[in-house]
Amino acid sequence: MPGKELLMVFPTYNEEGALPEVVEEWMPIARQVNGDMLFVDDGSSDRTPEILQTPSQVYPEILFMRHPNRGHGQTCWVGYRYAVAEGYPWVFQTDSDGQTQPQDFGKFWACKDQADFIFGARSERGEGPVRVLISRVLRIVIYATLGVWIIDANVPYRLMKVAPLAKVLPHIPQQMYLANAFLTVLNQNA
Repeated sequence: MPGKELLMVFPTYNEEGALPEVVEEWMPIARQVNGDMLFVDDGSSDRTPEILQTPSQVYPEILFMRHPNRGHGQTCWVGYRYAVAEGYPWVFQTDSDGQTQPQDFGKFWACKDQADFIFGARSERGEGPVRVLISRVLRIVIYATLGVWIIDANVPYRLMKVAPLAKVLPHIPQQMYLANAFLTVLNQNA
C-alpha cells in the first residue's frame, strides 16, 4: 500500500476465541508504525471469518483474506506475497492465537535498519508438549538434511524488509507445506 510502512501478517485458523483481544492488542502498534493488519484465514471451520469481517469494516487498517485449508506455512507465504505485490517496505508476521506479545514489537522495530530479516526465538511455548516436540524434531531434521542449526525455524515473530524478501520468495516452492520454516533456513544460509 503506498504510504504505509508495514504489513502485519496474522495467519489464522480456528481462533475465534483469541481474535477480538488480538485485534485490540495489536491495533495500537499498527497505527503507531503506520501499518496495516492482514488476517489470512486458512479455511477455519469456526466463526473466525465472521469475527474478522466485523473489525475489517470498522478499522481501515484491517485487511482480510481467506483460502481453503493449506497449512500454517502456506498461509504465511500468502501474506508475504501480498506484502510484496502491494509494495509495503516491511512485513511482520506473528500468530493470531494471542501467545505473542505486542509490547515486544518495539524492540524489533528499533532494530529494523540493522538487518533485512529479524526473527525472534520463543523462550516459552503455550501450545503444550506435542508442539514443542514437533519444533525439536524439525530442528533436528533441518540440521540432518541441510546442515543448518536453527533454534526455532517456525518462530511466529518475524520482521522482514520486503525488497530482500521478494528475492528469496521465488526460491520457496509454491506448494511447500512449511514455507515459513524454509524461509528461515534460506535466510540462515544467506
